[in-house]
Amino acid sequence: MRNKRIVINRYERFLRSVLNSDEKAPESTKEWDYCILVTRRGYWSYRLFQENGSIQLQDGQKVYSDRYISRCLDFSGMEGKKILVIDDSMNEGNRLFYFYTYLKNRTGGSGTVIPVIYNLNATYRGHQVSANRFGLYKSIFRGGCSSDEELMPGFQTEQEAFDRDLVYGIRVGANMINGFSVALTNTFQEDLCPLVMNLPMLRYDADSQEKDKRYVSLTGEQFEKLKEGNANWQFTQIHYREKDVNLNFGFFQMKNEEILRKTENFIYDLVVKCKYNTMPDGSVHLIFVPFAIVKSMSMLDTFRYFCALFAGTEYFRDAERDVFRIYGELFPQGECPDSMEQLSDEAVKRMMVYEPALCLKLYRSLIFEISDFVSGCFKIYARTAVGVSLKEDLEIMEENFEESFISTMKSKHQETSWMDSLADFLTDGTEPEWVQKGEIVSLAELPADDWDKESGRQNLSRRQASEEGIYNCFHDIVQEHKLAAEMKRRNISFEEVDHKLSARFLFDSDQQRRTYISGILLMMLEISCVGNDVLTDAASGMIIREFRPGENSDLYLGERLVYFYPYMYALSMKYPDGGLEERAVPCLERMEYFFKEKNYFGVLMSEEEFQFYKRYFLRFIGTGELKRHIENKQLLLDDYFSAPRGQGDRYIAEAFENMRQWAI
Repeated sequence: MRNKRIVINRYERFLRSVLNSDEKAPESTKEWDYCILVTRRGYWSYRLFQENGSIQLQDGQKVYSDRYISRCLDFSGMEGKKILVIDDSMNEGNRLFYFYTYLKNRTGGSGTVIPVIYNLNATYRGHQVSANRFGLYKSIFRGGCSSDEELMPGFQTEQEAFDRDLVYGIRVGANMINGFSVALTNTFQEDLCPLVMNLPMLRYDADSQEKDKRYVSLTGEQFEKLKEGNANWQFTQIHYREKDVNLNFGFFQMKNEEILRKTENFIYDLVVKCKYNTMPDGSVHLIFVPFAIVKSMSMLDTFRYFCALFAGTEYFRDAERDVFRIYGELFPQGECPDSMEQLSDEAVKRMMVYEPALCLKLYRSLIFEISDFVSGCFKIYARTAVGVSLKEDLEIMEENFEESFISTMKSKHQETSWMDSLADFLTDGTEPEWVQKGEIVSLAELPADDWDKESGRQNLSRRQASEEGIYNCFHDIVQEHKLAAEMKRRNISFEEVDHKLSARFLFDSDQQRRTYISGILLMMLEISCVGNDVLTDAASGMIIREFRPGENSDLYLGERLVYFYPYMYALSMKYPDGGLEERAVPCLERMEYFFKEKNYFGVLMSEEEFQFYKRYFLRFIGTGELKRHIENKQLLLDDYFSAPRGQGDRYIAEAFENMRQWAI
C-alpha cells in the first residue's frame, strides 16, 4: 500500500498526543489515570509506539488490555479515577461502548470514563446503532437478573452519554478505514508483533547477546532445519495471498497423540505460531507464540480443572479470596468452607453464572497454563534441533495479567518438575468424575447444508479438503453469522466451526483435519477476520469458546477479488440512484457466463473462488447493505486508477468496458 508510513505516523501522533497529554490532546483526555486498550490491534499499536519512545507514561499511570479488564474482579483501585478506553477504528462502536459502560458500572460511576477512537466512520450515527449493543449491555448485569424492559431506559441513557463523551481523531469513510487496516497489518508483520495479549511469547533467554530483542534471529539454514520437525513436531506453512498485504507465518504442531486423545474433551490442538521476516543477509527474524486451542467447557469443569492445576499457588489463593467474596454475596447466611476446592457443585455453578468475570479468569488461566506447557516442550525442541535457548517473555504479561498470576508462573518456571507434573495431569487416563463429556455437542448438531436450506442457493457437496476451500467456507460462516438474527445472542462457537467444516470437507485423518482447521483459524485471527471471544451461557452452564467477526472480516477476502470486484463497482457507478440490487443477480450471471466463455477460471481465479465472491455479494441483497459493501472496497482499484492512462491492468479495464456495454 502506498503511503503506509504516512498513515501509521498520523495514527502514532494522535495516540502520542492523547497518552502524553500534550497541548494538542483533547481536554477531556488529559491527566488520565488508567488506559484500557481495546482489541489486539489497539494494544500492539500502543506497544510499538511505546517501544520506539514515542509514548512516555507519567508516574502512577497504568495501561491494561481489555483482556485484563474482562477477567478482573477488583476495581477498587479505579474508583474515582479518569479512565481512557481506546481503540484504533470504529464503525459501529459496539465493543468500545461495552467497555465504556462496563467500567462505569464496575467503578460505581465514581470516576470518569472517556471513549477514544482514532478513525471514526463518517456514517456513524451514534445511538441509532443499538441491536448488538443492547446484547452487550445486558451482559454487564451479573446473573441476568434484570428484564429487557428494566434495562432499556438505562441503556438509552448510556448510549447518549457515550456519544457525548466520545473523542475521535479523524472522521473518514469505510474505504479509508480499510486502507488503514491494510497499513496496520503490514506494520505488524514488518515489526513482528505477535498480536496476542494473554498467551506465552518466546524470546531469547537471559544469556543471549540479543536478549532484549522481541524476536529470535536464526540463520536461513537453522530455520530450514527447525521446520523439518521430528517425531514430536510438524511445521505447516500458511499460504496467505492478498492485494497489498504480505504475511509470512506458519505453525509448529505438537504431535502427541496420547495427550490429544486423553484430553479431547477440552483440547483441540497444541501449536506454536511462528511469524517471521527473511532479512537481506539471509537470516530470519521470528517470533514464537505457544497456543493451546481449547474447546468450550462447562463452568463446573473449568472450576475443577483450575483447582487441580493451580492449588497451592499464590494465584490460587488470590482467586480463592475472590470466590469467597462472591460466595458471601450469594449465600450471606451460609458457612464458608475452608477451601474453594470444598465448594459444592451447586454453589460453584451459581457463582460462575452470577459473576462471568470469574469464568473468564479461570478459563483463560487454564489456556495460558496449557499453552505454557506447549512452550516448555517447544523450547526443548528448539534447543536440541538448532541449539537456540528460549524463554518466556514475562514483560508482556504485566499489562494483561494480575501480579499474583505472573508471580505464580515465575515460581513454576523455577521448579524443574512442573512440566512433568502437568504432563502427568494431561496424560492421566483416569478422568475425574466431574468431567462431563459431550455437553457441548448440542451446539454442533447442525445439518450439513444448514446455510443453503434457507437461501435456496446451490447446496455445497462434501469435497476433498483444501486450504482454499476451507478458507472460503470459514469466511462464509463468518458472513452468515454477521447477518443472522442469532448474532444478537452469541457469536460462532468453536464447535460449530469444527462441525461445519468437517461436514463440508473430506479429510484423510483426524491429524489432517486438525492441521487444516487450526491453520485457517490462526490465519483468520492473524489478519483480524475473526477475534477470540468467550461467552458465559447461564442456561447451559457452559463457557463457550467463540469467534466474533473481526475488524477485517469484510476486507480480506483473497487476492483474486481484484478481478471480480471491478464488475460490482462499475455496476454501482452505473446505477448510483437506485436499481443496484435488482440488477446484481443478472450481472453476476452474465459475469459467470463471460468467465466461462473466456476460460478465465483457472487463470484469474478458480471457479470455487468465483462462487465464494458471488455468495458474498448476494447475501447483501434485500438488506440495504449491498452498496456500502461495494463502496468500502475501493482501495482494491487504487493501483488501476493511479496508473498512466491505458497502462492499467487489462482485465480490470475489460471489466469496466464490459459493464459499459452490457445491457443489465
